[in-house]
Amino acid sequence: MATREGKTPRGKAGGGRFNTIATSTPSKGMAPAAVRPLQVRSGSGSEAPLPVQTPKRGGALFHNSSPMVGHEAEEHKDAGSSTIKVVVRVRPMSSSELSAGRTENIVSVPTTDTVVLQSSDPKPFTFDYVADPTTTQNEVFDMIGRPFTDSCLKGYNGCVFAYGQTGSGKTFTMQGPEADVIDTESPARGLIPRTFEYLFERIAQKEATANASSPGSVQFTVRFCYMEIYNEAVTDLLDPSKANLAVRENNKDGIYVDGITWQEVRNAEACVSLLHKGLRNRKVSETSMNKESSRSHSLLTLKVESTHVSPDGITKRRNSCLNLVDLAGRCVCVRL
Repeated sequence: MATREGKTPRGKAGGGRFNTIATSTPSKGMAPAAVRPLQVRSGSGSEAPLPVQTPKRGGALFHNSSPMVGHEAEEHKDAGSSTIKVVVRVRPMSSSELSAGRTENIVSVPTTDTVVLQSSDPKPFTFDYVADPTTTQNEVFDMIGRPFTDSCLKGYNGCVFAYGQTGSGKTFTMQGPEADVIDTESPARGLIPRTFEYLFERIAQKEATANASSPGSVQFTVRFCYMEIYNEAVTDLLDPSKANLAVRENNKDGIYVDGITWQEVRNAEACVSLLHKGLRNRKVSETSMNKESSRSHSLLTLKVESTHVSPDGITKRRNSCLNLVDLAGRCVCVRL
């Protein structure tokens, strides 16, 4: 979240924390965006001369949620459009903060694209979107996950990652409470399980529409992998015996993890089952801000392959990846 002067805002201890979620969609044929350096588009994080308003409630944390993923070239007629977006999410006060008597936020959200850092010299920052403390998990998914998934089905690679201080709500936004992940009616489900459900709904719709007139003309295959990076070592969360895996690159696959498990999945329920399996193997520990803080980076990737057979018998294949990343929390607080 760079400002116009190139500085990065950081949260005050006891007042709130800043987090970032980012998504990107590179062009077709490129390696998955999760393994590529992301660049915030021109305009993100720039200062804006907007008035400071006191928020009604909320904590001082944010997530930066990244871009709304790739669109077909003809859909990019707006010169201001970008394949990378930054979304900030401000969480409400936690129970520990409230019990400690903290009532004042260090940020306010005067508009849906501006957050104001309250200090002796209030500074507004603009982003692609700012979600205030009242924003629901479903609204976050509609803003990020839905266009992200639609772009993947068009053949674009995409990445969403959450970055921020420990306790700021990264895992809540990406995953939601573990007990609620499998409950399709739970409002607390995060972006990842909602993406599973929406992806397979869209696949079923596309296959049904195309195959109604020409049976078997469109077929989708989805494969799932889940890994963590801890102390610079890559471990397969679906098979923890596969540790210290090597990251390699070749002309065919681009950048990849050698030996990682890829499991074919046919529905959202199978994805949720593998997610639970991986979560049991992920490294977490207690910190002063979070009882179950993620100590490792996790990367969940869905590879989507579609086969299209034209009426004249020509077969076309389209491949893309959805990369969903939950970064480990940072524990450092610095006063501005």
